[in-house]
Amino acid sequence: YGGWHPADVMAAARQVDIPLVLSVHDSNPQRLSKNVCVADLVLCTSRVVAELVHARGVPQETIRVLPNRVDRDRFRPDSNDPQVALLRTRFPWRYPILHVGRRSREKNLDTVIAALAQLGPQYGLLAIGPGDPEPYRAQAVALGAGDRCQFIDPVPNEALPSYYRWCSCFCGPSRWEGFGLALIEAMTCGARVVTSAVAPMTEYIQDTVNGILVGEYEDPQLLSAAIVRACEDPTLQALGQAARESTRRFATETVDAMEAEYYREALALSPARCNRTSMPTWWSRLREKCSW
Repeated sequence: YGGWHPADVMAAARQVDIPLVLSVHDSNPQRLSKNVCVADLVLCTSRVVAELVHARGVPQETIRVLPNRVDRDRFRPDSNDPQVALLRTRFPWRYPILHVGRRSREKNLDTVIAALAQLGPQYGLLAIGPGDPEPYRAQAVALGAGDRCQFIDPVPNEALPSYYRWCSCFCGPSRWEGFGLALIEAMTCGARVVTSAVAPMTEYIQDTVNGILVGEYEDPQLLSAAIVRACEDPTLQALGQAARESTRRFATETVDAMEAEYYREALALSPARCNRTSMPTWWSRLREKCSW
């Protein structure tokens, strides 16, 4: 489970004639080991990850796309959700913007804050996720938006749907992603999503159809304009409904069935077809000397 250190462990510990399945979730090439080539099947969360894996040397015939899944019963629109009213009281902005994700460079929270600073006082940002908020809080203060920018630690998964239902715009313009699960969760709840026009987001979002894509996603002015469209453009009233409909292919039961089929495929491999890529010499010698 993972294309970096887990792939190295898998390569070192593999047994001859036992099929190996590896899953890769990150589109950052620096987090992809050359040992992904040892696997008999490589499950990739998106096409952009699959392309990266293939470029690293994995044959196309051993690559499968397996997206993340979303519980569409839990993540759904609900106009009667009592937690939404509490959030409106706690964060009394007319147009609340939501960002969910790690406080790290790939999530591009810094540009979201810069975009917020260009918007009027009726807009506010709530950022949910792990990591040190102080650099981002300092940025918001320096830009004059400190009183409209709030940070909270990760919330339980069962509580997230209320936040997605509450926001006027879910803004997640990541610099890179392996899949973008928070975007899918927000869309499944009927949120209007603004994100970057890069893969894999372009694999499941069509601009102004089920979300808004921003090409220059590090430009605060363009990002703020996209946020305003999501919140105020009357021609985009159906954006949230279309967003939910477009996530049916990521339903838990659908993806579960795909994954089960891939494991059946792996189990059906004959010993002769298992990848016989040799393990590191040092590991082979060590195993010969050890009884375990």
